[in-house]
Amino acid sequence: MTGGDAFTATLAHSGGDARAVASVEDRGDGTYRCTYEVERAGVWTCAVEVDGEPVADSPYLVRVAPGAPSPRATTVAGDGRSFAHAGRPAAARVEPRDRFGNRCLPEQVRGLGRVEASLVRDGATSVAPDVSCADDGSLRLTYVAPEPGWYRLTVTAGGEPLAGCPFSVCVQPPGTVAGGEGDTAPAPGASAGAAGAAAADAAEAAAAEVAALRLAGASGAGGGAGPGVDDVVGRWARIAESEFAFDGDAAGWDSADDGDRLPAHERYRREHPGVPVVENMEDMWMLTKYQVSRGRRRRRAAQGGGRGRRGRRRPAGPPRRPRGPCPQNEVKEREREAAEARAEARRARREGMRRALGAKYGAPVPPA
Repeated sequence: MTGGDAFTATLAHSGGDARAVASVEDRGDGTYRCTYEVERAGVWTCAVEVDGEPVADSPYLVRVAPGAPSPRATTVAGDGRSFAHAGRPAAARVEPRDRFGNRCLPEQVRGLGRVEASLVRDGATSVAPDVSCADDGSLRLTYVAPEPGWYRLTVTAGGEPLAGCPFSVCVQPPGTVAGGEGDTAPAPGASAGAAGAAAADAAEAAAAEVAALRLAGASGAGGGAGPGVDDVVGRWARIAESEFAFDGDAAGWDSADDGDRLPAHERYRREHPGVPVVENMEDMWMLTKYQVSRGRRRRRAAQGGGRGRRGRRRPAGPPRRPRGPCPQNEVKEREREAAEARAEARRARREGMRRALGAKYGAPVPPA
């Protein structure tokens, strides 16, 4: 046997929602090497065919185990992740998962590393939840919040935060009841019969959940009795203020200064209101042209005036003998007068531009 047959291998998940095609390598000695990579854990079927016909005992069952736990993919679930009662135990679950999101087996939990959690409020009040192992391979977080308010729950594994961390936890007074997944631990001394009756009464649980989101009458009506107005805007303002001051510094919360968000040129314009600002690009073109013209005149003046050798003055000497009329001299005289007229017109135009710019922007422009 030397190989050369056309083998194919196809894998399908038992759930029917995932498929994969394997790579078949001919080793040239009558054997073939089949390699594949899948992202779903569970039971797969591997169908091997040669020239379109299944081989013996095909398809084969393949059990794929989850990969190593990944902190970035590990999730936190349960009521204790977002809701609790002051002075009563609350709990949440940590479900180890691999980088593809598959739930890890109980014997793989140790690969997640040391799991630690912290519950902090306003950067001052801190609670360290207890972490324990459950029978299903998950980890259970239990904590007791000392007083009502908004807390921040952070869970790490091996120093890395878990998926979705940190979480905002709303801690309500002991008298309120919240509906959820049922992971909130019962209060000490509560009977199983009372808990069952509360769970059975769906209408009462729904009403209690709505009441938990409303403000108390004392905070909404100046200490009066009865339910208060559902001040949603005020409630979220307090939540935002609490998050703003989480690091222990609330300076700038009520400040309306938006200077840090302005671009550099706008900040300079506000800090220096006396500096003229050119808003019309046509004016910018006129100003540039005026500056170039003024620089050209200054360079000519430094060279002795005039244009080239024709503009230089002759040294003083005896007066020349008058000559008779010459047509060429008359032409040159007319050209000189025309050149002087054009120069005078340019000077007048530059002076007009200078005055127009000074009047428009309220700042004197240096004379030519």
